[in-house]
Amino acid sequence: MIKLYSPKRADHILTSLDDEIAFICRTLHLPTAMLKAVLYKEITELDLFDPLADAAVALNLQRTRLLQAFPEPHNSLQKFPVLRKYDSSTGYGQIFARTAILAIRFATDRGILSTEALGLGKSRVLSPDSPSDRAEIWRKLHFDHTFNLICTALNLIYAAWEMTGKTDFESLTPEEIKLVFTRYNADVRHVTLYGEITYRYYLHYLGR
Repeated sequence: MIKLYSPKRADHILTSLDDEIAFICRTLHLPTAMLKAVLYKEITELDLFDPLADAAVALNLQRTRLLQAFPEPHNSLQKFPVLRKYDSSTGYGQIFARTAILAIRFATDRGILSTEALGLGKSRVLSPDSPSDRAEIWRKLHFDHTFNLICTALNLIYAAWEMTGKTDFESLTPEEIKLVFTRYNADVRHVTLYGEITYRYYLHYLGR
C-alpha cells in the first residue's frame, strides 16, 4: 500500500510542531521523545486506507445527524445504508475516539487534566459507550490537531499506568518503555515489533 508521508515529510511535520509538542509534554510531564516517537511511527505508517476509513466515519456521523433531524421512517437516507463505521484511528496520533475517551477519563480521574482544559465542558464525564460522546471526540481528534496531540500524550500516560503501574517516565526501564509503546498500539502484555521499532525512534529523538 502506498504510504502518504515519507520519513522526510514526517520529520518536517514534527519539526513544525516542536513548540506545541514541547508545551504539551511539559504540561503533562511526558518526555518529548516519547510523544515524537509515536507520532513519527504513526505518521509514516499512514496509507491510502486511512483517509478512506476517516471518510466513512465522517459520512456516517453526518448521516446520523440528518436522520436525527429528519426521523421519518421512510426517509431516503435510511434506504441506502453505507458502511457502518463510526470510529477510526485518526489524526497524527492515529487514535480512536473510544481510546481517547478512556485516556481522558484516566487523566481527569487522576487530576492530570480537566475536561474544561480540553474544551469539553466543566466537570464532564465522557463515556466510551456513548455514540454522541464518541462522535464528538472523533470530530475533535480529526479536525483539531492540538486536541489529537494532547490525547496521544494522555494515551501514552494511560498506557504507562496499565503496563507498569507508574506514570513517572524517568523511572521506566527500556523494557517498560517498549511495553508502553506496545500498549499504545495493541492490547497485549508483551513487547511487539511496534514497541521495538518505536523505541528505536525514541532513542533517535533523545539524541542517542
